[in-house]
Amino acid sequence: MAYTLVSNYKEDPVLRKSFAALAKETFGIDFEKWHAAGGWNKNYIPYSFCSEDRIIANVSVSTMKVLVESEMHKAVQIGTVMTEPSHRGKGLAGTLLRHVLEEHEDSCDFFFLAADEKAVPLYARCGFHPVKSFRFIVDPSLYRKSGPSPVQVRMTMDELMKHKRESLPLQAKVAALGEEHILAFYYVHGFDECIHRLSDDLLVLMEMEENDLHLYDVFSRKAYRLEEILERIIPKHAERVICHFAPQGKLKGLSLEEDSDAGWMIRSSASLSLPDAFTFPDISKA
Repeated sequence: MAYTLVSNYKEDPVLRKSFAALAKETFGIDFEKWHAAGGWNKNYIPYSFCSEDRIIANVSVSTMKVLVESEMHKAVQIGTVMTEPSHRGKGLAGTLLRHVLEEHEDSCDFFFLAADEKAVPLYARCGFHPVKSFRFIVDPSLYRKSGPSPVQVRMTMDELMKHKRESLPLQAKVAALGEEHILAFYYVHGFDECIHRLSDDLLVLMEMEENDLHLYDVFSRKAYRLEEILERIIPKHAERVICHFAPQGKLKGLSLEEDSDAGWMIRSSASLSLPDAFTFPDISKA
């Protein structure tokens, strides 16, 4: 069977809907909903093999900037790696991945991805190496409630994206910039219910799951102290606060657990130096 390499086809309804159908079958996620909401922008680029206007295999890139310990890097995140079941075992995903690496090699400082266990050998052959990732958990008993409680608010996707673009980077050892298309994907898949306002300028993305408070991101145009935010958002019944990023600096009551399921892998130049204990922010994960 002959395959044709196609890319950046979000305005082609036939190919895009075929891509979305394969993603739905493979991952159970809805890309058409994201596209219809206007979340798919120029920073998300699929590279696919197609046959007779049907997407057979895909490797996508998300371009962004990544702050590593306050040093800016151009980065490419690999995601949506998939192959139609009847065409697996032919090396299609590997061929697409090598094409992507060659295409973006000169325009970025490093590539990164979250790999499932079965795909690790493929990525290793393409120069990726695994990096340890951690969960960052805060003991809420060390925080005394102060100030007004957060208020859950409804915002349009455009309003949330604007607030993020105008905000300071997340206070994390590793923080992403220019990845609003990923936040938009989360927004249309339920994160519109995670938005809480602490003040006119300060938004917090968080949710309670039983007795765990999950803290995903903080959007503010002004500098803030994460400890002060925690004092305002932790409810009395919380037993843990799980930060879905690696907080920068010392944080009261913080403990670390190695996250062996994260699967982060990196392909970089020798100049990239990662913190000993970190994770990529979950809300920036494609």
